Amino acid sequence: MSVDGVDICSEMLERASEKAAYSHLYCEEMTAFMLGKPACYDAVLSAATLIHFSDLSKVFDAVHRCLRHAGLFVFTVYKHDHQFEPSVSQRSDLAKGGCFSHSIEYIQKAAQLTKFDFVSSEVAIHEHGHGTAVDCYLIALRKRLV
Repeated sequence: MSVDGVDICSEMLERASEKAAYSHLYCEEMTAFMLGKPACYDAVLSAATLIHFSDLSKVFDAVHRCLRHAGLFVFTVYKHDHQFEPSVSQRSDLAKGGCFSHSIEYIQKAAQLTKFDFVSSEVAIHEHGHGTAVDCYLIALRKRLV
């Protein structure tokens, strides 16, 4: 099994290399990296990354391209609770501000438009801030079998 890590921040890659869990580490912007790796991966896992993107469609497109047939995409996003608002909202109270939260409806719509099947979602703890647990959605999508 091969496990690759991608981050735009060299300091994060240094931390990752200390864990000795990765086959290769790449210092690149993740969507550009994935677009350059068509059908190379069985799964893409992303924790605490998509909170930095307001529009997830370009990320979903890049993930779809780099996944092999029926590949799995598992990720976390901050919860956005406005049930009927399929959009994102900027929350200044999360991770020192500037991060985005996403609703399940928004994720489902983006998944459908980028040819993913919605596999599952559950509420999990993303981080602890100021002594309080900050919830997130843990979501799994599968590349649609066309």
